[in-house]
Amino acid sequence: MEHISREIGVSDTVDLVLGRRRWRSELVVACVLRADLQCRLNMKRCSGGAEQHMEAVEVYNAGRKWTFGSGIPAVEVMEHISREIGVSLDFLFLEMMPRDDGQTPFILSKSTNLAAGCRYSVRVRMESMPQRRFGAGVAVEPNAYYYIHPVVDSLVADLRQGKFCVLCGPRQSGKSTSVMAAMRQLSAVSEAHIVYLDGLEGAKGKWDSNDLWAYLWDSLHSKCPVFFPDRSSLASSAAQFKSLFLKNRLQMPVTLVLDEADSLLHLSPSCISEFFATVRSLKNDNSAYNLFGFLLVGVETVRDLLEGQYHCRVKDALGQGREYMPGSTPTMLSPFPHDHVLTSTRFTLEDVESLLQLAAADRPSVRIDVKEIAASIFQWTGGHKGLTGTCLAYLVQEQLWTFKDWIRRAESYRLGTYIFGQATYSRMLAFVKGQEGISEAHALIFKLLESEGLYYEDRMLVKLRDFIANGVLIANEIEDGMHYVCISTPLLRTALLRGCMITSESQVDPPPSPHILDRKWLIVQAVKTIDGQIMCWPECMRAGEKGPSEYAHQFLFMCRLKAVLRQAYPFLGAVVLPEVKEVVVPGEMRSLMRLDTLIRDGPSFSKFGAELLANGTLDQIREHILRAITYHDQHSAQVFVINFCMDMADEHIVVPKHDSIIFCSVNFQPSSSSVTVTFVNFTGQRDVFVQQLQHWSGQMCLSDLVP
Repeated sequence: MEHISREIGVSDTVDLVLGRRRWRSELVVACVLRADLQCRLNMKRCSGGAEQHMEAVEVYNAGRKWTFGSGIPAVEVMEHISREIGVSLDFLFLEMMPRDDGQTPFILSKSTNLAAGCRYSVRVRMESMPQRRFGAGVAVEPNAYYYIHPVVDSLVADLRQGKFCVLCGPRQSGKSTSVMAAMRQLSAVSEAHIVYLDGLEGAKGKWDSNDLWAYLWDSLHSKCPVFFPDRSSLASSAAQFKSLFLKNRLQMPVTLVLDEADSLLHLSPSCISEFFATVRSLKNDNSAYNLFGFLLVGVETVRDLLEGQYHCRVKDALGQGREYMPGSTPTMLSPFPHDHVLTSTRFTLEDVESLLQLAAADRPSVRIDVKEIAASIFQWTGGHKGLTGTCLAYLVQEQLWTFKDWIRRAESYRLGTYIFGQATYSRMLAFVKGQEGISEAHALIFKLLESEGLYYEDRMLVKLRDFIANGVLIANEIEDGMHYVCISTPLLRTALLRGCMITSESQVDPPPSPHILDRKWLIVQAVKTIDGQIMCWPECMRAGEKGPSEYAHQFLFMCRLKAVLRQAYPFLGAVVLPEVKEVVVPGEMRSLMRLDTLIRDGPSFSKFGAELLANGTLDQIREHILRAITYHDQHSAQVFVINFCMDMADEHIVVPKHDSIIFCSVNFQPSSSSVTVTFVNFTGQRDVFVQQLQHWSGQMCLSDLVP
């Protein structure tokens, strides 16, 4: 006899807002258990020739129905429902509902047996929603957000001594979070009062100096009205601003923090010069003024701004026939000589796991696949703080607790659309799009897109400063004077590749049918547009190392595939969806990039993917086939495992042994300007195509990039 039978329906979730607290009930009202006397199970047990009848107890919940035999222990009912609804047994309790005779409802112990003729309710204990959340593009504080403590000891030490400092780093590198952490530490050890200003909102080139000082005065009064009086609509000047810090007016020393300092760049040169001259005057006359310290926070261009002011002072001195005397302190960044840089501060994989574990601890009723999801997020973000926070915020918003749900809902082209639809990150794409008309910048972007990264000397790095400041590129110093430069995150690279294509006047052959996508034909056409010497191209080799770069080949093939698809099937509506991930290789200083390509067939919404490797050994091919099987399981797509090789008399032919995987060997023969493409399915059946190469010398562009 089976104790339990069930029908699966729909489970509802509701949010209850009580005052300012948000509560969540995993079940609406709960599961109602009742004895239905009209519905019985004539379950027979023989005992001494007598028949015994056991009444059925049915369980209903928002379209679900479970049927239990009367006499079943409450704990078995609760364990079954716990598995069905994904709620921990610790959060369930069983309650007997009141009868017509007015009996008071009461909670049953887990050992109680259910009785026929009674009504029961299985309820979920109310759980307060976690008050903390993941930060996405904001300064993160530990009482409101899940938090990894930044290292700010040296910055705090300088500010405690009353130094004037500048903190620089790319966008979304954690500058504001570091500033908040430094302010908390500083307030515990410094005698100075800290005043935080969040940039110059609305700063424009048409502002004159009066507008600048009026805005700063109003901001000081808004943040600290006890120390700084209301301006009362009076006009303001540099002298009046300085008077706010006179010791006979301001009895307590103040450390000023100006975040988003790159907003100064929107001001006219004369306003900028007056601002820095005034700050320098306040700093130099500390016997009269109580401006104890100053922290300027912004992207790398703030340093350029300070250095530009220095060169202006030198030039002015020469114009007046005198020699500029810099003084005893480093004045290239004057009046902020103490420089703190956050150029490469990123989360580690362990940091991402820790953040997810904090979220899991706040949600004991759900099970989160911490390690698998953290590894996936790290592959897409490379540990970039802002993007990691945004990914985690998306995960919580969509309640993607299992790795399978995360992959299904957060495929990077969906996740990328979510992330780069936000203003902070869409500015990155807009910046890149704005460089298209500048030939040198255009060439640079595509060099970095077609490779995993490049090496540059210091003098070249100056030309990349705007790209680094806007968070598009990241530069890591590997030795004196040399830097390894690459696109800042795999997610950004994915977004750029989605907008990338190659244009060419060369024409492809007409497809077998313009309305039905022929996958093998498409792959063969894309391959024949590639130069047969591709395996020897310098840009297709790993930077500074021997061996082919799989990513470079994957990039080139994706671009050609996209171009052929657009030419051959203009009305099909098929879409190429590249997806870049960062792969940590044990024993290597740098991670490797991997580019997966998924093609949606158009109105049919069927999908297929391309898993490409270059000069793969048998072991490497088998490894890629295993990866392709995983990719198929995640995306429900057929996958072509493509191996590029050149002039191989004994090329590797592998039978994939999986009905959704097709192995494809691409053997280039440059001497005859031809290529042989061999497809092998899981039965071992082969389709062989021999084609003459038609190398395209097209132009790369970002015409599909939408900021």
